[in-house]
Amino acid sequence: MQLSYPASLCRFLLLALCLLLPLANLPLEAVAAARTASGAAQKKATAVTKKKTASVTQKKARATKKNSAKKLKSAAAKPQKIQSKSRRTSKKSRTRGTTALRSSGQFSANYKSCMLYDVKSRKILLSRSVDRQIPPASLTKILSIFVAEDAIKSRKLNRNAPVTVSARAAAAGGSRMGLSRGDRVPLDTLLRGMAVSSGNDASIAVAEYIGGTEQKFVRMMNKKARSLGMTRSTFKNANGLPAWGQYTTAKDMLALARGYLAAYPGNLQKFHNQSFATYNGKFTCNANPMLGAFPGADGLKTGYVNASGYNLIATAQRGGQRVIGVILGAPSSAVRASQARTLMEACFSNPSMFTAQTSDPSPSLSDQNQPSSSETTAKAAPKSGKGKKNSGITQSNTRPTRAKRAQANTAS
Repeated sequence: MQLSYPASLCRFLLLALCLLLPLANLPLEAVAAARTASGAAQKKATAVTKKKTASVTQKKARATKKNSAKKLKSAAAKPQKIQSKSRRTSKKSRTRGTTALRSSGQFSANYKSCMLYDVKSRKILLSRSVDRQIPPASLTKILSIFVAEDAIKSRKLNRNAPVTVSARAAAAGGSRMGLSRGDRVPLDTLLRGMAVSSGNDASIAVAEYIGGTEQKFVRMMNKKARSLGMTRSTFKNANGLPAWGQYTTAKDMLALARGYLAAYPGNLQKFHNQSFATYNGKFTCNANPMLGAFPGADGLKTGYVNASGYNLIATAQRGGQRVIGVILGAPSSAVRASQARTLMEACFSNPSMFTAQTSDPSPSLSDQNQPSSSETTAKAAPKSGKGKKNSGITQSNTRPTRAKRAQANTAS
């Protein structure tokens, strides 16, 4: 049976459509598949990113929580550690026979060694590095005056006896009273020059007069030091100028101060409490930073050489309480002064800051100093063929004017 033209055409078109339809749908399926794969990859990448972000966030949260817990634990344990350290320090102090501060951070130990002593109670309030050996510098002059006073007392020497100044004494360097060779100066005037002007020249003149030579006088000094219990001190000269093998300790200086004040308490007002002195027109200031600046201060002596730093034996009395302080090896005169004032003030105004643990069995020093009249110009030495007439030395408790202080030589 033969088909008609329209029927054949329709059949042909239907066959072509069947053949071409798969080809037409292929790109669409590929695009759809590509799109599907891209979407899946994007979703997967997004999921990975979210997972990483969540992991980092969790790690940070855990680290923060851990640090917070650590800080809280540390803060909770800190008081216990401090208390434990305080107990260890106190136990160590008791073992060594020293004293401990209840508030150890209150005072900065800006010195090499230190001691504080209450005379009335005979208690050591503070002690640090008390056996450390340090050059004494001009603190030596306290021992020299002590030996001279003993000699005057035992030999019944005349305090106004004229002493002829040797060339060696007149040539002494450092802080000076202002002596010249051949001067004839009363012995008592030289002692004042040692205490107020820190005169190295006066120290040698006194040593030669009392001992015959300075070397013999130094042997007397070391013998006196041993009698006072100064077992870790050795002296090589009478004035404290640098010398090999010359050293002392804070403990020994406290023993010296206590013994000296007990034997000659009147010397505080007579010598050590004087702010300045003049000799033959030479004006010198007392270098003690406590005088006129600390209520109750009336002594005792300063000292300085490069090897030691700035030394001080200070004493003050308020009412019936006397305190002696020894500071050795401060880095500057300003630090020495501030440390001395701070520590001494604490002894008087707030003694509970210290825990006194060491009892001193030796007799206490006198609470009352011997009264003495105000110092006047010393009598001039009598004339002689070889000597010179001197105007003497004058002391005063009144602070000098700024102009006079500028002219003064700084005592060691």
